[in-house]
Amino acid sequence: MTDSTDDAEDRPYIRQVLDRWNKDELKSRRSTMGKRVIMTGSFVKTPVVRLTEVPECTFIGKMVGSRETKYGLAFDMTVVDGDAPIKVRDDAGEWTNVDVSAGDKVNVLSSSGGQLEQKLKQVKPGDTAEIVFNGKVLNPKSGRQFNDFTVSVIE
Repeated sequence: MTDSTDDAEDRPYIRQVLDRWNKDELKSRRSTMGKRVIMTGSFVKTPVVRLTEVPECTFIGKMVGSRETKYGLAFDMTVVDGDAPIKVRDDAGEWTNVDVSAGDKVNVLSSSGGQLEQKLKQVKPGDTAEIVFNGKVLNPKSGRQFNDFTVSVIE
């Protein structure tokens, strides 16, 4: 009798299936590793810091890392302090306030190539950053408004 792993070495198709299964299993485990999952009703989401909803609001968080989304970069941070609204999207697509505590993981979203993305790219994982939404500012050259942020690394 042969061991199943020995058998898999002799048959490339079985090896491919086992490799694919291991990758899928790792992906599903990674999607929940190191995250605080908020569950309310029938949705499960990581809370999002909604900086642009309240002018002059502040969020202080510790940078964990960033990842690419179809809209731009999403920055994973842990909560330290601040008064910025933190919300999740419910099943109907509406944003709902959630209570978070210091140390909870949240996402800070930015538009692709936007000012916030450019500034947060400079914050290294492990650094504590303060983000202040200064409101909308008029660009004198283009005549268009943009969201203005101040990002500071707290040492």
